[in-house]
Amino acid sequence: MKIPNADSLDGAQKFVTILNLIVFLVVFLGLYLIVRQYVHNLFLRILCLAADYFITSLLVYCVIRPLSDKAADALRQMKK
Repeated sequence: MKIPNADSLDGAQKFVTILNLIVFLVVFLGLYLIVRQYVHNLFLRILCLAADYFITSLLVYCVIRPLSDKAADALRQMKK
């Protein structure tokens, strides 16, 4: 995922970017902590961590990001 330059973003896009980061962290840590309770082998935990990152990234990129972009566009339209 490309890290945007903060100077080139408007207020709505900054809000959406921060919101995406928070959603990513919450989902990533939540899934990992749930899986960690049931998996006790270190090697399997590492595999679960990689799978959790993959699943969370796909969720944020394919679902949350388009919805956030629509919300940012709606915020821009409200300001005009």
